[in-house]
Parts: sequence; C-alpha cells; structure tokens
Amino acid sequence: MPITDIVNTPGEESDAEKLQDNTLGSWVKSMMDSWEDDRDEKYGKRWAQYERLWRGIWSANDVQRKSERSQLISPALSQAIESLVAEIEEAVFGTGRFFDVDPDIRDEDRESMEALRNLLYNDMLTADVKSAISEIVLNGAIYGTGIGKI
Repeated sequence: MPITDIVNTPGEESDAEKLQDNTLGSWVKSMMDSWEDDRDEKYGKRWAQYERLWRGIWSANDVQRKSERSQLISPALSQAIESLVAEIEEAVFGTGRFFDVDPDIRDEDRESMEALRNLLYNDMLTADVKSAISEIVLNGAIYGTGIGKI
C-alpha cells in the first residue's frame, strides 16, 4: 500500500494520483487514438476485405471479368485459416498444461515453485485464458496481427 493511501482520507485522491491521471492518462489516450487512426487508415480496407473473404461474403469488387456472373465464394480460404488455427492450438494446448516453470531451481524452492505454478494455472483456467489465446491466434491468422490484453 502506498504511503499516500495512508496519509489521505479515504476516497480522496492524492495530488500525485491526480497528476498521473491527467498527464499520463491523457498522453496514453492521445497516442492510442493516433495509432488507431493510423492503423485504420493503412489497413482498414484490407482488413475488411480479409474478413469478408474469410466469412465468404461476395462483393462486386471480386469480379475480374464483365462476363462473370458467379457469386460463389470458395470456402478454401476459410478452411485454410481454420486448419491453421487448429494446428496452432493443438501445438500450444495439446499437452494439457500450456506452460511450465523452469525446473533448474534449488531443491528447497521446488515445492514452492510447483505450488505457484499450480496456482497460476488455476488462475488462468478461471480467467479463461485458453479462449482468449484462441481468439488471438484466429485474429492473427485472418488479419496478420494477433494482439492480446493482459
């Protein structure tokens, strides 16, 4: 617990917290807005096209010849993405536990490390980390970028 929490009355923000919220928070927010605008400007159209093709939605932009009348979207892209995602998920989650702690530790620390590993694993199961990682892998396969929030 920071000392400012002890000195201040409950429910009152310290000057440092107010300053941090104003300067750091606004700076991060402005940078995020700038990055999102840049991302959407550079990749927005292409990402929308990738998602449309993955979902099998026809568009007039896909027509290559004037005589072409077919509106068939082959599921090959969707199948390739789903297959890739399934292989990655099997590689990550196939053995049951998808992470481990370095076993190169002293004998007296081994039991505490195993307890911490089990606690972390149970916390990850509770937070449903597997489905979040699966979504990240799917987004990475579709858009070329997989980003997760901790």
